[in-house]
Amino acid sequence: MKKEFFSIAAILMAIVSFGVTNLPPIIVEATRTGSEDVDTPVSTRIFTGDDVKNSSSQGLSEFLEKDAGIAVRHINANPFQSSISLRGFGENSFGRVLVLVDGERLNNADMEPPNLLRPIFDSISRIEILHGPQTVLHGDFASAGVINILTDKSSDKQAVSFRGNIGSFNRIGSGISLQSPLWDGAGTLSANLSAEKSDGYRDHSGYRFFNGQTAFIYGSKDEALKLKVSTFFSRGFYEMPGALSQEAYKSSPRNAKDGTFANDEADLINFGASSSLRYIDISGNEHHLKLNSVVKNRDADWRGDMPSRLDFDAISESMSYHYLKYHEAFGNEGLITVGVDSAHDDCKSKSTAIYGDATSDYSRYSAALFMQSTVGLTETLSLGAGVRSERMWSEWSGANGCRSIWDELAWDLSINWKMKDGLRTFLRGSRFFRAPFCDEMNYVAADDKLTPESGYSLDLGLDTRLSDEFTFALTLYAMRIEDEIFFNPYSDSSLGYWLGYNENSPAATRRLGSDITLKWEIKRTANIALSYSYVEASFTEGQYDGKDIPLVPQQSLSLRGEVWVFKNFALGAGARLVDRQRFGGDFYNKHGSLSGFGVIDSSIKYQPVQKEGRNFAISLSINNLLDKKYSDYAGWSDFSGKYYYPAEGRNILLSVKYDF
Repeated sequence: MKKEFFSIAAILMAIVSFGVTNLPPIIVEATRTGSEDVDTPVSTRIFTGDDVKNSSSQGLSEFLEKDAGIAVRHINANPFQSSISLRGFGENSFGRVLVLVDGERLNNADMEPPNLLRPIFDSISRIEILHGPQTVLHGDFASAGVINILTDKSSDKQAVSFRGNIGSFNRIGSGISLQSPLWDGAGTLSANLSAEKSDGYRDHSGYRFFNGQTAFIYGSKDEALKLKVSTFFSRGFYEMPGALSQEAYKSSPRNAKDGTFANDEADLINFGASSSLRYIDISGNEHHLKLNSVVKNRDADWRGDMPSRLDFDAISESMSYHYLKYHEAFGNEGLITVGVDSAHDDCKSKSTAIYGDATSDYSRYSAALFMQSTVGLTETLSLGAGVRSERMWSEWSGANGCRSIWDELAWDLSINWKMKDGLRTFLRGSRFFRAPFCDEMNYVAADDKLTPESGYSLDLGLDTRLSDEFTFALTLYAMRIEDEIFFNPYSDSSLGYWLGYNENSPAATRRLGSDITLKWEIKRTANIALSYSYVEASFTEGQYDGKDIPLVPQQSLSLRGEVWVFKNFALGAGARLVDRQRFGGDFYNKHGSLSGFGVIDSSIKYQPVQKEGRNFAISLSINNLLDKKYSDYAGWSDFSGKYYYPAEGRNILLSVKYDF
């Protein structure tokens, strides 16, 4: 397996021996510096609004999985509980990937995955994916990378977009977006609405949601001032069919838990507002200010043999300011970024159950100072260094109430070499950290307290744009993490039965891997995109020495292509291949492996050439064409043995999009 991996890497690296072309730079806003991609020592992928508009994907979760090649787990086969995974993290992998929407963090204070339905898909103007730790600039949740989503770009023309879709399992959705210029194009007002419902693939796995957002953008004619104010409201409901035993999974994967029609369900309401201001002073230096406030409510009901209810309310507020100063050093341009971040999460939960009721409060304040500097030693060689100092005050008043103060430090050092136009390589070392979720802190062994996990990463990257049509990137990385937080089902047998707890890993963990991406495209002729990931994730010492970390496939590959067979017709196909992985919770690797799987998708699209700002498209997609029965999330416990969450089977979706 290793030999095959390094052979593939060697073949792909040989591609860079061909000539490259001088292409326009791509600005990466997730760096908080507005740097060009070739000046950023990070593996970066950029998707434009046109990429989103022309994709056959019908939502952010589907786009990230199919078009961006990112691993997405589908718990309960509904989009509300889709969970992103990067760089060999297993359970709760979503806690190591920061998801931003116009500066708002979608990551929650508790162990609920970021709601990928929150950003209205039709409003997305740009998606930036940064692989590797970004803790210096972004703080918590960014250990494995950042997904930055931007919406509602400025426009000097009025535009209206409509989308409708209908598909298997009574799936029906629609969306409408409006952009209107103000004051001769100096301002833009936009509004977006989106709604969808589905009965779901499994019994009792239906969902429905409604999202609305508005934004006002003002930019001065000299581009020295840009102001954006936005609001959003999101309402959702989803059913939870639960996990299946191994026998039920093999015989009836579409059933709810225990082969019966379960009644577990959850309601969500989120709303909030954000504002951002960018000002360029007379010296050409930049000032950036962002404010966010979000209210989240989640009510969940479990109605099985031991019924319970959870009411969870949270208010999250954040403020950030950073200053960009351009300077000259060694006869070349340099950049210094200095900033402060502060955030507050206040959560209240009330649980009602037959074995007792409980009420708890959780609050966390954080304040951070960060600085990053880039110095050009020559026109092609630059050095970078950054540091972040953060203090977090965390208090939980639940049954295992505790109060903690954590002081954490993150840093990175990098060297970036643009060997020739369109071709560059980088070496980057970094230290990162992640604080525990609030409910991780509550469910621990007596007299135990969780501490933030921290680690080190070394990245070696090479990327090139060989031509207008062809791009290639390869990153090799090594990560070592101390005190990684897991749920350990082996924690306590003193009661005569196993009782698991969240705890810091008793030994360090290690990840050695590589990410490869390749894209070739000739517009309205053909395109193909490949993403390949290889990672060895294991414990390095202690009672689990040499064991694989659960729920981490060693290899995964995503391949997607499209060819225009006629002037206005395109045929598309895609494949996702995922290696076997250990069951969640199986730290001793005693219970075998969850089987690997391969899924094939196909599509046909009719899209006439765009004229005078009008764009019309009809697409028919068949996902999981061969109706593969598989699970991308499964685990083991002493109580239930192996348990499975079946993934969605074959489904068909017809979509219509019209922009005018």
